[in-house]
Amino acid sequence: MRPDVNRRYRIVAPTLGMASFIESDFALLRERHEVREVPVATVAGQVRALLALASADLVLLWFGSTRFLPVALAARLMGRPVVIITGGYDVVSEPGIAYGNMRGGLPRLLGRAVFRTAAAVACISEAIRHDVVTLARVPERQAHLIPLGFPAGPEPLKRREPIVLTVAFGDESSIHRKGLMDVARASRLLPDLRFVMVGRFTDPARRLVVEAGGSNLELPGYVSNDRLAELMQSAAVYYQPSLHEGFGCSVAEAMLAGCVPVVTRRGSLPEVVGDAGLYVEPRDVSGQAVAVRAALDRAGSEHPRRRILAHFPVDRRCHRLLQLLDYAMEGQ
Repeated sequence: MRPDVNRRYRIVAPTLGMASFIESDFALLRERHEVREVPVATVAGQVRALLALASADLVLLWFGSTRFLPVALAARLMGRPVVIITGGYDVVSEPGIAYGNMRGGLPRLLGRAVFRTAAAVACISEAIRHDVVTLARVPERQAHLIPLGFPAGPEPLKRREPIVLTVAFGDESSIHRKGLMDVARASRLLPDLRFVMVGRFTDPARRLVVEAGGSNLELPGYVSNDRLAELMQSAAVYYQPSLHEGFGCSVAEAMLAGCVPVVTRRGSLPEVVGDAGLYVEPRDVSGQAVAVRAALDRAGSEHPRRRILAHFPVDRRCHRLLQLLDYAMEGQ
């Protein structure tokens, strides 16, 4: 089915935050439709979103957050279809790392209520689609696989520096879920390499990572998009031994820039990396260090970039999202 180029929808998009991949989707949809973002973190924001439904054709939720439940329920009562794009905490159950809204209790009940309002759900990976169907209890016919998409960007540099790059927000939970403590400990085993861990850290998490790491571990904090692109263009290895990943956006971006990925087989990471990287076991720091060293021998390989270009083009994601909106509207 081709998207209907003659239909233009007025979309209300409640938001709790604006990650780069959310902004990218909204930009894609604005090429065809009118997208009105409404922050709903406050009561006033919730009221504005409810009022906006009167002039909306459709509601788009990026994540099935329980904070969206009032708007989603109101939309269904008013006959407005709800489309949810999901990709992580909202549909996951990982009790071993205390992660995921579907672990049980009231959060799971409310989360499933959000997903019951959906006419269609877009899943960014097969791993997430499995959770959407089995944990969030969305019927299979309504759970659509639509992976993230990435623009080609500049050609990677052939000559790479002995830099091992990791990108992640670091708090006391995510430093374990993202494998950042493993990265820090591995830096001690590879003192001749530069380990650069980019992203904002809470003070307690930063202290834990610094104490675990070697003198060759750098934590520059948040950097501009231009600086991050430079690091991805120059680093030889991208290293992310996560315990769970809904997709692995930074992994894909680093591969597109020419980095060789070293990752676990958890969550969606095998879907993204395929045979273009090396796989490690979580918490096996010595084994991870061996894999990082082996990845250096592949520095400059074109395979990681070719995989992302072939499997995750941005035009394909745009096309499928537009199709999904038509599907949701036709069901009304």
